[in-house]
Amino acid sequence: MLTRYNILTCASHFRQKVAPFFITLRGKPGERFAIRSMQNMITEAGKRARLEEPVTPHILRHTCAFMLRQAGVDIETRAKMLGHSIETASKYGAPGASEIEKAAALLDHAEAA
Repeated sequence: MLTRYNILTCASHFRQKVAPFFITLRGKPGERFAIRSMQNMITEAGKRARLEEPVTPHILRHTCAFMLRQAGVDIETRAKMLGHSIETASKYGAPGASEIEKAAALLDHAEAA
């Protein structure tokens, strides 16, 4: 489950470009997982969860971006957290009808500048 703590921890870690976020228990202490190993673990977790569609790291990234958008996180923050430009972050789904209605309702209560 994506929690506030998980998202902030991941975002903070990747911005700092420090020690590996995921390390292997085999080999040298503190050694990074190989990219293929991470892909295989994520794919296997999706199979164990009996999901119909294959799960990949990229799918998880899209899911995180979508959930942030659904939670009302502004595009600048989403772009920064994902390491994207605003243009790239905007590709993670268009707003749905309920989001557009919510935005229109905000205008009803806004004061003229």
